[in-house]
Amino acid sequence: MIAARPSMIVAPLALALACSGGPGEGGDAGSGATSGGASATTSGGVSEGTSSGGEGTSGGSESASESEGTSGDPPALRSVGGVVEGLEGSGLRLLNLGGDPLEIAADGVFTFATPLAEGASYEVTVDADPASPDQGCTVSGGSGTIAGADVDDVVVRCRTPIRHVIVIGVDGLGGAYLPQVDTPAIDGVIAEGVSTMLMQNTLPTMSAPNWMSMIAGSTPDQHGVMSNEWSPGDSQPTPTIFAVARQHQPAAKIGVFHDWDAFDDLVEPGICDHIESPGDEDQTMAAALAWMAAERPELLFIHLDLVDHAGHFYGWGGDAYVAAVKKADVLIGQALAAIDAEGMAPYTALVISADHGGEGLFHGDDTALERPIPIILRAPQVAPGMILREVRIFDIAATIAAFLGAEAPTSWLGRPLVEALIDKELPAAGEALDAIEVVDFEWRYDDVGSGAFDDVSIWRPLPPPGYFSLGDVVVAGYEPPVEPARAVRDLPGVSAPPLGFERIWDDQGSGGANDVALWSPIAPLGYACLGTVAQQVYDAPPSPEAIRCLHRDFLRRGEASQVWNDAGSLAWEDAGLWACEVGVDGGVASGSFIARRHHDDPGYAKCWTLDL
Repeated sequence: MIAARPSMIVAPLALALACSGGPGEGGDAGSGATSGGASATTSGGVSEGTSSGGEGTSGGSESASESEGTSGDPPALRSVGGVVEGLEGSGLRLLNLGGDPLEIAADGVFTFATPLAEGASYEVTVDADPASPDQGCTVSGGSGTIAGADVDDVVVRCRTPIRHVIVIGVDGLGGAYLPQVDTPAIDGVIAEGVSTMLMQNTLPTMSAPNWMSMIAGSTPDQHGVMSNEWSPGDSQPTPTIFAVARQHQPAAKIGVFHDWDAFDDLVEPGICDHIESPGDEDQTMAAALAWMAAERPELLFIHLDLVDHAGHFYGWGGDAYVAAVKKADVLIGQALAAIDAEGMAPYTALVISADHGGEGLFHGDDTALERPIPIILRAPQVAPGMILREVRIFDIAATIAAFLGAEAPTSWLGRPLVEALIDKELPAAGEALDAIEVVDFEWRYDDVGSGAFDDVSIWRPLPPPGYFSLGDVVVAGYEPPVEPARAVRDLPGVSAPPLGFERIWDDQGSGGANDVALWSPIAPLGYACLGTVAQQVYDAPPSPEAIRCLHRDFLRRGEASQVWNDAGSLAWEDAGLWACEVGVDGGVASGSFIARRHHDDPGYAKCWTLDL
């Protein structure tokens, strides 16, 4: 047996996403490289280049040896150069003013061999794109007039096109368990890409709701798949990534291979070129790889069920479960070898993930063993690293769309995991957090008549104009809060509205005198949401204007302290409410709380305090 535990991952990450166009996989490298050009002058590593397009004047540092002379002296000579980023192939050749060829072998700083006179024009162009792998390179800030300094801010960016996206979904592979199993194939992908074991799935933690959330970019409240008993026609789901890929590229080859019969129902009919359940996991992988070799698809989804099967029959984390994870790793290794053998690896984005974990023989609850799942991405020009921010299973569809160069539907809640990694940093923090105490509250809910063993009430802070709540407040009992809550001024780089909400719990079936639904906000990139929002109706999510999320630079980790659970009530779902208090990292409590669909498991670390 292995002791199940979630793993916390904290590390920076970076990714340059390839454009979907470019030279053919086996084609020539642009206009054809020739030898004999000048060698590039490079310095180790790529500094962050300035990327200003269009014409301009040089803005580099003036060399003391080439400063302006007196009247009658010959014009000073200036060098022309810049930086190359993302170069993976060979044969890149640059020209300045159509001549002075410069061969570039690696990322780094370059300088043309021939200097130019003060006041002369310069124009840097790509004469030959790299090959092996084929890349397309673009120049920014490449033309202008020399004025008082060397030119050192030309930026040449090279990108490897993504032509294939391969998704491998391993049913039941919990993020709390994977790090404790010897999986050399998966570990190799992790080492080459970006990953976290803490991606959060959706509720309930069942297969159909989560596979649909993965491929349809939305929560169960949006797509309507609330259980494994769902059938087509029961709801109108948001479009799947397969439909989005087909609309974006009508001639694309799209395939789905799975060994769980219900997966067929999740995919729109007539969209895929091939959808099949060939048999067990070995037959599924063999059929998928044979089709891949024959068709070289733009999008291939492979679903494997063996790990979930082992969990249900022998228990999550047990010996049989570990053996199933190891076999899944062998099958993934077969896929990696086939991608290499077909020459597809340099142009392939690989996604490995799952739908849920488990505890004992079951899954479906809101626990730290069932909600975290792995997400592992390997794509051209991915700099190895680990994902720090909170990510959700419905972000996977948007990520695949980004790899394909397709636009995600507006109905999707998910956002590309790569948006933090494509040619830009996380959003910069604002100058200061402006937070005030709020002592006025509006009643939202109490559990009178519910039968719960303990009493609880929920209250909404009422901040003055210009300030926003960070979440509602929970009280053990029916009296208003005695401690102030915090509200923040809405400032750029400090606060932002949530992207949307996930329903955590409602009291349907409790028989209580009051109705409530508790919604957890979903933070935008670089931000975290601190609290839950209580709605007095069941089926209407809050407005994004109800609260604000805060930039992570203004937050510290807090600790969850349980205030209430609904034990004793007849509500159809379990609930646990946790106040976020000051932890070992210090800070100031916001007064908000988190909700879980479980009596006594606070889930992964989601409590924050204010860094005031």
